[in-house]
Amino acid sequence: MMFKIRTEPVTVGTEPYNWKATYLWQCTWYAFYRALEAGFTPPCYWDRATRTGSYTNAKEWPANFREPWEVKDPSWTPKAGDILVYDGELGHVIFCETDVMTTEYRSGDPNSFRIGKTGDYKGRLLNILHYPYEPLAPVERNTSMNQIECLDNALRIRTKPSLEGEIVGHVQLGYYNVLQTEEAEGYTWYRIGQDRWCAGVSVIYLPKEESIITEIERYFNEMKTQIDTLEQGNRSLKDDMKAISDIASKW
Repeated sequence: MMFKIRTEPVTVGTEPYNWKATYLWQCTWYAFYRALEAGFTPPCYWDRATRTGSYTNAKEWPANFREPWEVKDPSWTPKAGDILVYDGELGHVIFCETDVMTTEYRSGDPNSFRIGKTGDYKGRLLNILHYPYEPLAPVERNTSMNQIECLDNALRIRTKPSLEGEIVGHVQLGYYNVLQTEEAEGYTWYRIGQDRWCAGVSVIYLPKEESIITEIERYFNEMKTQIDTLEQGNRSLKDDMKAISDIASKW
């Protein structure tokens, strides 16, 4: 999986952790927002039957999962980006940073951030939520490439430049190389990966900058074109003057 591994506790104000006092440092909201931070879509509804809300008790996540997430049974070998769902009074959820490393918060305790391994938690594993698409990771700022800077990690990634395109993730905050652009449905769409498009909403387009040599070459070619045009004009003027002189000499 191509996302940045979290090894530090979450600082209040970090996007996309829109935590409130009533659920600050809870395992559920940490796993929910950690999935968004990694570039995935929300993992669950409050009520899957009505497709509403975005949170429920941890042990009820598998029953209220949100597509394209998939529910795997406990025999599934965890992968980076998976969410482990455990039993209990309200249940517990743990985010898989890698195939073996996990992170979690517990019981609203701000000091309960933990880095562990899959299988460390002693509760009964109910299910594993798995995201089937590879997230796109931001790249370094590169002035020699056309790029966009994403300012909102709620921006959706689709399989084609259309609102009808399947949603396969969210754009993480940062820079992305622009491989192609297309105008459709009132938006400028940017292709930032293979079959991965995002609308030009909450992004800054950053066209590539010309190198000094390229810029000098461009100005030189423009000057050469202007000189050639002037020389051609002078030759034409001389030809016209000679024609006038020839006509005058006949009088």
